Amino acid sequence: MGRIPPHAKCVFEGEIFEVYQWPQTLFDGSLATFEGIKRQSSAFVLAMDGEDVLFAHQEQPGMPAYNCLFGGRIEKGEDSLAAAQRELREESGMTSNNWQLLGDFYSSGKVEWCASLFVAKNCRVTHAPQLDKGERITVKRVSLDTFMTETLCQSNFHAQELKKMIFNAFNPDAAQTLRMRLLSQD
Repeated sequence: MGRIPPHAKCVFEGEIFEVYQWPQTLFDGSLATFEGIKRQSSAFVLAMDGEDVLFAHQEQPGMPAYNCLFGGRIEKGEDSLAAAQRELREESGMTSNNWQLLGDFYSSGKVEWCASLFVAKNCRVTHAPQLDKGERITVKRVSLDTFMTETLCQSNFHAQELKKMIFNAFNPDAAQTLRMRLLSQD
C-alpha cells in the first residue's frame, strides 16, 4: 500500500482514524502540505450454512438500519483471520471450522485501509452473540442466489468495496467454479 510516506507526521490519532501530513515537492519545485488518513484494517465474513448466506441486519445510534456482512476492525496483535472469527462469534454467536480468504481490498484515494473478506462455511450457532453497546444485530438468512441478485443490490447494504469483490468473485463466467469450490466439503 504505502501512499503515506514514512516521514509523514501523525497530527491526529482517533479511535479509528489517524491523520498524517508531510511536505511534498510539486512539479514547479515549490512545497505543499499533503495529507492522508490511515484507518484500522478490517475483516469481514461471508457466512454460509449449506447454500444459504447469513448476514447482519444492523442498527447503530444515529444511523438508519442497514444490511451488512459480519465484521469489523482488526485489533492490535490480531491477524485478519482471527479478527474475522472473533467478529462472526461476537456479532452472530456463530463459529465455523472451514475458512478461506476470498481476497483483500485496498482503498484508493487519500485513506489507507485494508479489508479482508473471508468465506466461512458450515456456520453454526455455538453461543449467544456478544454485541457492542452501540449495536443491534439480527441475523438474516437467504439463498446464495438471492444474496447475489437481491441482497447485495439493495441500497441499504453497506460496504460498497466488498460488493464489488463479491460480484467479481461470483461473475457469470466463474460463478459455477467458485460455487462448487465454496460449497464443496474439504
